[in-house]
Amino acid sequence: MKWIKNVIVICVGLLLTLTTLPLSNSAVAQSSRIQQGDPTDSHASAAQEATPSQPGNLPGRLVVHPANPGYFQDTSTGKTVFLHGFDHFRALQEYDNNCISPLDFEAFVTRLAQCDHDFLRLWTWEHFWKRSAGEKGCVAGQISVTLPPHVYLRTGPGDAVDGKPRFDLTVFDPAYFSHLRQRVRVAGEHGIRVSVMLFQGWSIQGAGPHANSVWEGHPLNRQNRACQTGRQASTSRPA
Repeated sequence: MKWIKNVIVICVGLLLTLTTLPLSNSAVAQSSRIQQGDPTDSHASAAQEATPSQPGNLPGRLVVHPANPGYFQDTSTGKTVFLHGFDHFRALQEYDNNCISPLDFEAFVTRLAQCDHDFLRLWTWEHFWKRSAGEKGCVAGQISVTLPPHVYLRTGPGDAVDGKPRFDLTVFDPAYFSHLRQRVRVAGEHGIRVSVMLFQGWSIQGAGPHANSVWEGHPLNRQNRACQTGRQASTSRPA
């Protein structure tokens, strides 16, 4: 069980690393030439079309560009697409962070589009409860929660670590997926494509003196799930 968890964490880490590698100077320069339509660039004529979409125009499906595999092509328009963008830890799920205002998602994606970004990664917080490691705006050891909706419905029987009903891992919460769909649509209306992280290692293994608390507040922990195995619930990390 432990090695499986470690492999998952490593794979997620590699995925994060690969998807956040910075562009080389040549790639940045080429991107600039493409967006400006520099005639000295061999792909300028096609790439001139890669301008940000106006709100309300959802981008089409992407395929590898037939002329240059370093770019994508929008199948609905034939336009060349160079993905470059941003991520935000609260772009999908909010969490209480002691007086820090909730993210204004509409303003956020509007600003991304104004900066000519066309890509956004949405983080998924698997845990719903933890003790802070002393992040900005938090006191170490202070309880912090990920605000609903969550992936699974909280039906009980029994209470989870936060005193609310346990999660039924056999039933998804429709509100979560409606919220996810709404965020993806709003981003798309600003010409921004979205990837969704379904898993991430910080909800399994945290950092600092309260690193184990994220697992204590994970829906898959036996003390938080409604479907038990007959063994006594435990707050310890799985073996």
